[in-house]
Amino acid sequence: MNEDLQYKVQRCAKLLAESPLADEIKQAVISHINEMTETQLDLILSSLEREAVELAHLQQVLVDIDAKHALLWESLEERQKAKADVLLDAAFKEATGQ
Repeated sequence: MNEDLQYKVQRCAKLLAESPLADEIKQAVISHINEMTETQLDLILSSLEREAVELAHLQQVLVDIDAKHALLWESLEERQKAKADVLLDAAFKEATGQ
């Protein structure tokens, strides 16, 4: 196995280890990796690299959504506290005759 092909096999193994793919799929790829042509290996490697990139994008989208929701909840909490303060002030004034 030449150095370039060996690198691709190692890279593929590393990406498979990090992938959320089912273990059965990972095992099938690993067990047949020596039977694959370099072109097939390149296709699998490309797919795994795209998967890693897309999952990183998805993670960032989810982080952004989470941050937006946190701000919205904080804003809602502040508005609810302000409304409660107004209601408490009104109830206090009514109770004390002011």
